[in-house]
Amino acid sequence: MTSLTRETTPRQTVVLVHQCPFTRQGLKTLLSPAYDVIDAEDICDLEKELVSVDLLLLSPQLFPPGRMREVEQFMKRIYQHHPQCLVLLTLETADMSYI
Repeated sequence: MTSLTRETTPRQTVVLVHQCPFTRQGLKTLLSPAYDVIDAEDICDLEKELVSVDLLLLSPQLFPPGRMREVEQFMKRIYQHHPQCLVLLTLETADMSYI
């Protein structure tokens, strides 16, 4: 790949949603050289920023059971507006009863 090609190829966008600022900063540091990274503690922080999303890293532990409908609506919007987006759930426990 030449430098000209690299400059004209749009960078992919990764969105990080995680409650821990240290985890977000660590992932952002790892991904930033190759990707445009948007990080947020909550999905509400992202409503207006999502122009293009190629990868979503989501930690569902931060959402109490009462907010799962909100998460469902957010995921539907991602699917509708960014069908190419890959979604990775960061599970920090073996208990998946909250999903």
